[in-house]
Amino acid sequence: MTGFIRFKDRVEIDFPENQVTLIAGENGSGKTSILDAICCALYGTTFRTSGRAASGFLDLADLINHESPKAEVAVEFENHGHNYVVTKAITPSTSRGELLEDGETKAIGTGVYDYVRNFAIGLDWEGFRKSTVILQGEMSALTNLLPAERKQAFKKLFGLSLIH
Repeated sequence: MTGFIRFKDRVEIDFPENQVTLIAGENGSGKTSILDAICCALYGTTFRTSGRAASGFLDLADLINHESPKAEVAVEFENHGHNYVVTKAITPSTSRGELLEDGETKAIGTGVYDYVRNFAIGLDWEGFRKSTVILQGEMSALTNLLPAERKQAFKKLFGLSLIH
């Protein structure tokens, strides 16, 4: 799968096929915002919004820049010979998404997440989260483990615990 993310009229980031991409930068430089944008567009949730507010998680509206009335993101990628564009717009009170496959609208609203899961990517949120992104704290913890513990951690991280 290849793709890039475009922040409306701002930044475009390319993710080359079959390569690991490291996102590095100073605290507050927007690393997590990049991941939030991708996850929000594709799955309607992010690492920071995938729980209850009472547990310290954010609402999608909390991801909007305080100087802007709304957030907009487009994620474009190719998978299995098809080109996909997923757009997401968030205001303080609503959010709206749309998915195009080869230029044709295939899903709108919450249907985007079902289409991503069942056709465009083939992974649900948990599968995507576990197989595509390793957060800094998770990687640091892995480097300090003994080989047998590291193997168990990878099984857990990638949901492979049922495989012998």
